[in-house]
Amino acid sequence: MAEIPKIDHRILSSEGSFHAVLDEQALAAEKKAVFALAHPDDEALAEGLNVALARKGVGIILVSFTDGGGRKMRNFTQEQLAAQRRREGVDSGIKSGAAMFTTLVYPDGELQRHEDDASESFAGLLDVVKPDFVIATHHLDPHPDHSAANRIARRAMSGRLPFYSMDTVHMRDKHGSLILPTHTFFVSAEDKLVRDEAYLLHESQVKDLPPDEMRDVQAVLDLPGKRGKMVGLPYAGVLVQDLNRRIDDPVGEMLSEDLIRVT
Repeated sequence: MAEIPKIDHRILSSEGSFHAVLDEQALAAEKKAVFALAHPDDEALAEGLNVALARKGVGIILVSFTDGGGRKMRNFTQEQLAAQRRREGVDSGIKSGAAMFTTLVYPDGELQRHEDDASESFAGLLDVVKPDFVIATHHLDPHPDHSAANRIARRAMSGRLPFYSMDTVHMRDKHGSLILPTHTFFVSAEDKLVRDEAYLLHESQVKDLPPDEMRDVQAVLDLPGKRGKMVGLPYAGVLVQDLNRRIDDPVGEMLSEDLIRVT
């Protein structure tokens, strides 16, 4: 197995998981949020929300359900790519101000086959980190791993926490319909810059790719600008609160000064 990079005493790895504590003080924050992702770079679909929340003192835990090793790349074996994406996830998490980066190392591209087991593992992680809310990739995302990550998170939570979904790469669901947000929030130029720099640290996923895949990379970078144009601002982001909406809305409360619209 490829060697896992060491970040002094903060790396904890075992069969079936990889955990990197990036900021111990942030991990002990009063408020914590878990981002339930299919792949290590999917936090970019939050359009800077993770950066904004970290800046407000929220402990951000990034959880990638897959190892990220599914793409066939000439310079990497699958094992080498998975190890590289762990490194990139750690570097990106540090840049964005995250408290912790975790991957549960299910096979990239096959997450649907492991939903039962992943739900149990994720539920166990939630019991340990005790977040105040969870944000996941969208349940109607055209990417099957992304939609599976949402189902896994929902099942593990069993309605016990406020739950939100992020945007998709092209702002549309698998049926081609525009993602309609429950929350639209202002994204500052500073947070957009940090978000972009963190995303671009996933170098294996953003450089030297075929033209159609490079277009998707650019689409991810353009998301806050496109959402901003829809509300007359330079940059904006969106969230969709769980279909069974709760009275409590911690993200809305934390972003009260930056919220443009809640529907």
